Amino acid sequence: MSIGRNDSCPCGSGKKYKNCCLKSENKKQVILQQRERFYESKQDLVEKVGDYLVQQVPIKQYNALKNTFHERTEKRIDKDIEESYFTFWLYFFYRFDNGLRGIEWFYEDNKGKLTPEELSMTKNWMDMRIRFLKAVDETEETAIFKDVLTGENFPVSNDEENLIYFYPWICTLAFLEPFNGLYYFNGLRYNVSPYNLENALETLETLKKEENLSTEEVIEAHFPELIASLLEPISVHKGISEVAEYSLTYSLNNPVIVSEFLRSQEDIKVEAWEVEKQEFTWAGNWRVYTDNACPGNVQLADAYGTLFLQENTLIFVGIEAKYQQAMKHRLESLGDVLTLEKEEKKVIGDSMARPNSVLVVLDEMVPEHFAFYAQNDLLKEVDEPIPMYDNLSLRELVSQGRESDALKWLENLEYNVFRQVQQQFEEAEVTADFNTLRREVSLPLSPFVTGGSHRKSMYEPVEVASNTNQIFEADIPFLEAIGFKPHTANHFYTADLLRYYKERTSTQTEEEAIQTTAALYDFRALLETSNIDDWQAEAVSFWKAMLISEYKELPEFTAEKHKTFLYEVDAFFAWMENIGRANFAEVRNVIQQIKE
Repeated sequence: MSIGRNDSCPCGSGKKYKNCCLKSENKKQVILQQRERFYESKQDLVEKVGDYLVQQVPIKQYNALKNTFHERTEKRIDKDIEESYFTFWLYFFYRFDNGLRGIEWFYEDNKGKLTPEELSMTKNWMDMRIRFLKAVDETEETAIFKDVLTGENFPVSNDEENLIYFYPWICTLAFLEPFNGLYYFNGLRYNVSPYNLENALETLETLKKEENLSTEEVIEAHFPELIASLLEPISVHKGISEVAEYSLTYSLNNPVIVSEFLRSQEDIKVEAWEVEKQEFTWAGNWRVYTDNACPGNVQLADAYGTLFLQENTLIFVGIEAKYQQAMKHRLESLGDVLTLEKEEKKVIGDSMARPNSVLVVLDEMVPEHFAFYAQNDLLKEVDEPIPMYDNLSLRELVSQGRESDALKWLENLEYNVFRQVQQQFEEAEVTADFNTLRREVSLPLSPFVTGGSHRKSMYEPVEVASNTNQIFEADIPFLEAIGFKPHTANHFYTADLLRYYKERTSTQTEEEAIQTTAALYDFRALLETSNIDDWQAEAVSFWKAMLISEYKELPEFTAEKHKTFLYEVDAFFAWMENIGRANFAEVRNVIQQIKE
């Protein structure tokens, strides 16, 4: 339904539409039209400057200059944009044989042919200077960029054509051109992290000292070198540590014993369980992440490593040597059922932070990017040593008066986390919480954090139920063989009987396996009629009654079957003692007396 100019404004102000929102809409439309005309005028002028220089610069000289630029930028500019950067250099920095920059040469030869608008714009372009810019705040319509050399702040339009994407603390070397109370980037610019900008600043200071030049003189004479340093990989910084992968490879004499051992470990989670292959995650330090900007909780644990078992091979992979050695020590308890074939370390990259691997479980309705925030555990950064800052932590940097270094580290980290989230998740309306971390070390809050000063997040330890009693489809034939039914398989003894049965029969002949199956079938039947809810190894009278009188009441009782039954139950109790489940010494003495 259309709104008449004299109708009441739908915003509820009580004013007529023409005197309220229509005015705002008309004003916005005028601004959009003016901005579009500004973009078009800039593009037209750029094309005129380009056409002019193409006519003035011989192709041989053009190619020679291009090769020079290519060498001076150390081949760090992507081929897709190198041509644009090269022409940008010719327009605004390189001085030709006549002593003029490209834009100045164009102006001198064409000032009589330009429209007043073009003439004014050309003069503005000649007076522009490159600024070392860092984003320090944002509003609904602007990104506030600070010139780190002069300290000036500039409200830069966040219109998509001017600022295609925005990250916290994003940096660049660029010209800024004023229009309608805001600033717009002029020409090409490459957006980088705060540490990349610091590279360029260090190069600037070095060249100023070496050549005794002013800042402006260095920027004009060495723009290619400054761009090369701006794009220099961060990994060249001192203190970047390598990320390695630590692995163990075993050959298995009995895969069943190994897989069942891993499955029985309280801190090892089964990720996949099939007849031919299994996958496990070794994890600990379970905790819950709460965030007042998150609609639920995130449960997570440190993942120390992953284990893959297939056929007769077991492979462990982790990212810390200490966990490699801990798993090696744990597997040694299995004796000769497995043999260590390889123990390796493989460098897979580098990182400014200590690498970590995390297992994450999300509450329902929690967006996936909160899993990313939780597993990065920003609060841990407070006391982690930072290699590039003499291995001091953030807390130590602040206590020693090095707040500027601490802020540089946090700005770069926030930039990178935001960038990774934008790349991995299509929609991430909430940023990571850097303000809880900043409060912890008494540093100024970040203006880019969702919720601002009200944002809070924390971690709390949590107990996680063991998954060692989990039943898989591949277990069903074994459970059925010893008499378990779907409604009787959820008992305290199920997992122990299943593991013992699988391990025991994996080394037996067919005849021996038949006898073991029959004995465990009877043992399971007796346990199902009992009223105990744990192994109660100390209840000798209970076991004595079960193993003698109750067993004799089973169908098809014979003395020979009783003997085989007692032998198998004794072997089961011995196995339980061996794996540390319970001490059945007294019960086993009773079994020996019964045998005699």
